[in-house]
Amino acid sequence: MSALDCVCGTPAGINAGVPGCTVEMGAMAFPVFEYKLDAAGVRNGIDVTSATVGADITAKILASTAVTSRLFPTVRVQNPTVSRTDTNYETTANGDKFKLDGEGGIYSFLFEYYGKDGVFQILREFKKMGCTDIVMYIATTDGNLWGTKDSVNGTMLYGYELSKETIDAYYQFAVPGAKARTMVSFDVDRDVCFENSYVITSAEMVATGGVKSTSFSPLITGNQAITNPTTTTFQVELYEGFGTANNRNDITGLLVGAFTVTDITAGLPGTPLTVLTAPESPDGTYLLTLSAPVTAADIIKFEVTALGYDVIDAQFTVV
Repeated sequence: MSALDCVCGTPAGINAGVPGCTVEMGAMAFPVFEYKLDAAGVRNGIDVTSATVGADITAKILASTAVTSRLFPTVRVQNPTVSRTDTNYETTANGDKFKLDGEGGIYSFLFEYYGKDGVFQILREFKKMGCTDIVMYIATTDGNLWGTKDSVNGTMLYGYELSKETIDAYYQFAVPGAKARTMVSFDVDRDVCFENSYVITSAEMVATGGVKSTSFSPLITGNQAITNPTTTTFQVELYEGFGTANNRNDITGLLVGAFTVTDITAGLPGTPLTVLTAPESPDGTYLLTLSAPVTAADIIKFEVTALGYDVIDAQFTVV
């Protein structure tokens, strides 16, 4: 684990009694990822003392939550395995063994996403990981959510920190008798104290305005492209990363309120621009008409809110 034992301190009795009601960790349903730090550099976590902790967790999954503060569940994993490297020792000439602190004892996770849950678009999503520090909560098949606390009296539940250099994702091709799948693996950082694991149960989440962890819904990445612009109209094409090489899956059925347009020429937060109409024709293509014209060299930012999607912002410089 680490050079310091996670539970060392003032000598105390090792009390291994068990009360009448305990919560055992079930099998992994899927990981729930989160950036270790938010945009301000503050450690992300879940306030377990909140009277609305279930609703808080659900809100952290929405696209309206900043990316660096958001929770990222996945669909259910298949064949999850967890291994641990042996603890390393040095053995002296007389046969005595001494533990080598900081060597061995690394937990490794490996799981698979099958069929439509593991197509190339999903692989592209996992390839985004590893650029910054990531943590993982564990959603178990009983609907609970597991993480760690810094102490028994801690008020924050944190994710298990991953060793970002070990994050790997690759595609395993279909062969006779076996479906295609995306494989994901990583190590948990050696300093994580698994013995400090705690749970937020499904009942606790439901009772405080949320849902059980197995009901978390991952978002779909949405993209947008600005075409045929004028000083008062902008054509916005919205699409997913799924589809064929020449026919992308369109994001359809949006109304004018889904679009937020801002003039950020002078910097953020910018000046909001009113969108009067946004008719859709053909599917996934919206013609935005502004209430007032913009001028050359203005930098215009486009944001889209679509249920179930995380649409990447776009911007355009007027010419």
